[in-house]
Amino acid sequence: MKKVSDAGTTIERIPIPRERLRRVKQDVFDTHTELSATVEALTAVLPRMQDLFHSARQALNFARAIQHKLDLFGES
Repeated sequence: MKKVSDAGTTIERIPIPRERLRRVKQDVFDTHTELSATVEALTAVLPRMQDLFHSARQALNFARAIQHKLDLFGES
């Protein structure tokens, strides 16, 4: 995910005019970050993917608990 995000992100450095700054002798920049359509889509779907992962993990833990119960009572 990180590699895709880095590959699909462009960061533009925008110089801040010196007249807007007081007592600063060096060049100062603002940044503008632009995401590709792929990164925006992944960012939008990531919370749903995390919810699905946690639901699957919970179902697996529940199945293991049932199997453990059956093993304790010698029913498997």
